[in-house]
Amino acid sequence: MSQNYSNNPVLHFFPNGPYVWFADWYMQNLNAMFTAPLDYELWRQLDRHSTVASRLYEFLLLRFYRTPLLHISYKTLAQFLPVRPEKFLSHARKQLDAAFDLVGRHRIMERITWVSAKNGVATLHIHRGERLTPPLGRVYAAPALLDDDRTGDLRVKELHGLKPTEWSIVADFYRLWAGDERYRPTPREIAQARELIRLHGEAKAKALIPLAVRNMQTKWRDAKTFGAVARYIPEATAEFEKQQRHIELRRAKQLQRQRETEEAERKRYAREQFEATWEQEGFERHLQEVGERHLPTLECRFLPPSPS
Repeated sequence: MSQNYSNNPVLHFFPNGPYVWFADWYMQNLNAMFTAPLDYELWRQLDRHSTVASRLYEFLLLRFYRTPLLHISYKTLAQFLPVRPEKFLSHARKQLDAAFDLVGRHRIMERITWVSAKNGVATLHIHRGERLTPPLGRVYAAPALLDDDRTGDLRVKELHGLKPTEWSIVADFYRLWAGDERYRPTPREIAQARELIRLHGEAKAKALIPLAVRNMQTKWRDAKTFGAVARYIPEATAEFEKQQRHIELRRAKQLQRQRETEEAERKRYAREQFEATWEQEGFERHLQEVGERHLPTLECRFLPPSPS
């Protein structure tokens, strides 16, 4: 009997113990460390009051794990929540304000700003709260297993997972350099890639390969193997760092514009609130003044008693 394990994690029991099959996309998320520690008791507490708030906690947990500020359209956010998208800003706020207030009171987020959008209902600027702000140098430990005798037999094994990063770095080189999609790295090339990772880290090492290949295509077209890439890594590193500086500069400018937009929105809202309050108070004073000028005057006259 065949069993399809392509879509969801499946737990299957065999005589020598249980095994779990994960879909490829699931393993890619795990191997990419796209995970974060969820406070289950907090989630249950939120879920008892609002399923929107508990789902919002799940969504913000991953987004806030590495960044303190999230910019997202209401339409996009609604796709991740158990709600139906609204067409008007007032309805959208009424729909989500209670959930945002709840996660705010639990310090999941610090504050949120709604900014009207021309091409949509609104853009939300959500600031990370204290609960999801990891202290400097903090390392999250894996949660302890349940106190159960059966947990001692638990084993986790990747049966058909992804290749290690050093393998993919070498494979990327041959794919970009020679168009070879099925190259199998040699032990020496794996060792060279592992040294590259040691010097630069996984993410940067992978990013350096396309830059180095581009330089090799103009300066050394006769190169044959992955080992040739080493002489172009310093040049690729300088180019990569230059790109990163430009990216950081663009991000800083974008963040400044966003802050200015938020500040303008805050001032506009405060001005509207002030004008509304001022108009109400002025109207009440006007009524009071008009009322005092037009109070009816009652004149009482006593008639003499009629002769009996």
